[in-house]
This record gives sequence, C-alpha cells and structure tokens, in this order.
Amino acid sequence: MTPVVRFTSLRSTPGSFRVTRSTEALHAAGEDFRLLLLSDHTTYMANGAHGADPVPFVLYDSRVSEGSGLPYSEANGRKGPYVDDGAELMDLLFELKKL
Repeated sequence: MTPVVRFTSLRSTPGSFRVTRSTEALHAAGEDFRLLLLSDHTTYMANGAHGADPVPFVLYDSRVSEGSGLPYSEANGRKGPYVDDGAELMDLLFELKKL
C-alpha cells in the first residue's frame, strides 16, 4: 500500500526550490493543474540500502486549498491513508478515482 500525503503548499517542503518555481509558473499562467511527486523506492537512512517498503507521494491540486499540512516524508507517509496498488495513482491524478 502506498501512503498518501496531501499538501496545502509545496513551499514548506525542504529542498523544494525547483518544485516551487514550477508551481509558481503554473499558477501565474492561470491554469488549474495537478502534480504527482513520488520516489521509486525507499532508501534506509541507517545504511543507504534500497527497500521495498511503500513510498509516500504528494498529490497536489491547485484547486484545493486544504491538505494534510504535513511535510513530505516517509514518516508522515506511513500515517496514511493508503493506496493498495501503485497503478491507482494515475487514476487519482486524472480524477478517475477518489480516496
């Protein structure tokens, strides 16, 4: 199961300079947009090894002003909610499914 983390603002995310610049440009264009960010695997801080644990993701929607308010992290992602199959992420992105 893949944890879902929703954000009110991507600006609060450490190291998000490029994402912030991109979202600011999209907002400035006046178009609604959705953005899905995730990693392809977990990396354990203790030893740098890759793991098969579920990864958190951000599903940002410019039309939504509320979110979890939590920073993007594996610890916050483990709080859920979850997506059972990673392929469902595209359905969520294109609004074919809701959580």
